[in-house]
Amino acid sequence: MEFNITSLEQFDLLFADFIQEQLGLQDDQVLLAYSEKGQPNQKITGDRIYVNTQQELDERRIYKDRHQKVNQDGTVTISQYTMRTICLSIIAYGPNSDVYMNSLNELVYTDTAKRFFYDNNLALIPDRTSYQSNIRENINERWWKRSDLKLYFYNSSSIVDTVNAIETYDIRLYTEKGEV
Repeated sequence: MEFNITSLEQFDLLFADFIQEQLGLQDDQVLLAYSEKGQPNQKITGDRIYVNTQQELDERRIYKDRHQKVNQDGTVTISQYTMRTICLSIIAYGPNSDVYMNSLNELVYTDTAKRFFYDNNLALIPDRTSYQSNIRENINERWWKRSDLKLYFYNSSSIVDTVNAIETYDIRLYTEKGEV
């Protein structure tokens, strides 16, 4: 059985790499929001972006699209496809946080981004994506610049199973008087 299902942790890493590459940032500037080892210290003058992917409750998930194909060797391949909605939460801190979020909000509509999404079974949902929010957050009695952005995607997944076809069968009909 083959599974084509990407975990949320894998999406965190994919999105972090994509954001880092697209914005031209260093390795330590784009991090997972909930890292197992915690977060390194950050200066108020430094820029840092945190990513976190979550699955949304979605009715589409219950619908399955199934296809069957009979192979030359007599086996049957059954493919089952489904769709889920995921939300990418991006939080940026630092003096350039609003510029990074604004740039990222525009970058997701480029052909490069669309290709990345397609290659990873993703489709951006523009209607659910809202413009970034720019706020100030009080951390250790200092006001830090913060920008948040949420991007929503459809994510297709599939399961492929190959089973043996029925090769022979013996059908007998019994009545009260015996075998027919």
